[in-house]
Amino acid sequence: MKPALIIIALGLVTACTPAQDAKGVWDNYMSRLETVMDDSAPAPNYAVPLFQPPMLPETDSSVSVGVLDLFKLDKCRLGTLVSERNSTLGKVSTASQQFIYHVRFIQLTPECLSILSDESPELTKSLNLALVDKQQTAVSAFDRMLVNDASLRQSLFAGSTSMQLDNALAGITELEMAVKSLLQMKQALDDGEFDRVDTELVESNLEQFYRHSLLQRYMAGSRDSLEALEQVNLLLAANPDFRECAKRGNNRSREILATVFRKYYLPGAQAYLSRLRQIQLRLGPDLIALFKGTAMAEGVNFYFAEGDGNTLHGRMETQIKQHVAWWQRLQDSCGNLF
Repeated sequence: MKPALIIIALGLVTACTPAQDAKGVWDNYMSRLETVMDDSAPAPNYAVPLFQPPMLPETDSSVSVGVLDLFKLDKCRLGTLVSERNSTLGKVSTASQQFIYHVRFIQLTPECLSILSDESPELTKSLNLALVDKQQTAVSAFDRMLVNDASLRQSLFAGSTSMQLDNALAGITELEMAVKSLLQMKQALDDGEFDRVDTELVESNLEQFYRHSLLQRYMAGSRDSLEALEQVNLLLAANPDFRECAKRGNNRSREILATVFRKYYLPGAQAYLSRLRQIQLRLGPDLIALFKGTAMAEGVNFYFAEGDGNTLHGRMETQIKQHVAWWQRLQDSCGNLF
């Protein structure tokens, strides 16, 4: 064996354990390919788009209740709700609190109408108008919460920290339950069945996105993996001589490449891709349905929708097929390398 190849082979065995995030897993694989081929991977051609939808302003109701009428509302639970809304705390309420008020108003107003219908006809008329207005805008109020909530915005922004291979699915069950619960709320609002919305669950569902960074790490890991995989494929394409074995001659470098594939792609990069796919399949359909029609939909669809040229998964699938085809040709040419 040539001295250079001996050094490469020893390096495959003695290298330190790399980081298990996306960059660590892919850099570990790519650097070994670069060493064997004595070449550097080119920069990727495709830049993953950045999604940062603007915050949505709260829409004012077209119907209001006069200050003097607020005293009459003390006879029903709606009075407490409106008073809290008009307090200082209510004026700086979060996106979720604004939505909770919207739904609670719808849920409590019928009781108040029943109590006040005889003694306060004008107030009853105003409340009826306000109720209809709230019912008609309930879905948009919910969608506004989805776009404006700080926890959701943070969870659906691909930052710099990707998921770790060894604990990639941490928190997925909790997030799965939270997404399904929010989706059930949206369906109830779509159906006009407002009493089905349990407002006490709103904050607890959103808290799961604050507590678990899985979505953000998944998105960062998906982005980094796609960019790295494209780099690897460009490197392999730039070195076609390594794709086939010489019929007569030394094929030790191909044998080392096969070792790189077995030891660093299969248990490392491919395993990472598998975890990404698991997360996409478990959370993607419900997330897409939840954010459909909102300003967040474009980003959610890009990271979680099934494959086509406009989604990350579609681009990833194309690159994976190209990658596997390269190795399959080497296997076909060299025989039982793998």
